[in-house]
Amino acid sequence: MRSVTASFPEIRKLLKIAGYAVLCLSAAIATGLVYYGGQKWPDALPRASSISIVVITVALNFLAETRWIYPLIAKLTRRPLVHGLWVGHLTSDYGVREGRPSLDPIRIFFVIRQSYLHASIESHTKTQESYSTIEHLEKSEKTGAGHLEYVFEMVRTAHSENKITIGYGKLRLLDQGKSMSGDYWTNSPTQGQLKVVLVTRDCEEINSFESASAVAEKLGKA
Repeated sequence: MRSVTASFPEIRKLLKIAGYAVLCLSAAIATGLVYYGGQKWPDALPRASSISIVVITVALNFLAETRWIYPLIAKLTRRPLVHGLWVGHLTSDYGVREGRPSLDPIRIFFVIRQSYLHASIESHTKTQESYSTIEHLEKSEKTGAGHLEYVFEMVRTAHSENKITIGYGKLRLLDQGKSMSGDYWTNSPTQGQLKVVLVTRDCEEINSFESASAVAEKLGKA
């Protein structure tokens, strides 16, 4: 089951807009049925209401499932836009507690697929992949800053480990939504920092480090 990334106030606002839309559409349809269809108001109103509810329900479902890729709509709804392919680097304190030298920054790709209500996050490095299990996306009413929080799972198969690592990340949208930066923690235990920049909004066919690298290289953002 997919988690809902919209906050309760955002869902409440969406339902309120849907309610007003049903009322307005019902009034318009009922008026047409009375003045152009020859029906009486007591007959026209229930029929108009039924049609309006179906139309708005279909529209809401379309909105909930359609890819969130239009900056203007995102701005009007104050819903952060994170859909796309992102590239950057992560740093990790892996092994530092045991006295080992810190690792060099690791190149990472994020593939984020987003609709109004849902989001999924995949991350790809040259040796590991992870997938989000819980996502939360919000925009601060006070500061206007967007934040993406997520819980992820990563299967580690190196050296025959076959171990599932669980982690949490929190990223802040920067540069008018064209980059993200933040921190992550895992139960390994490790922690580190992430910084990524947007490559493209078109990411439907990307599902590996190799395919992400090919797209980034083609667009000159390798």
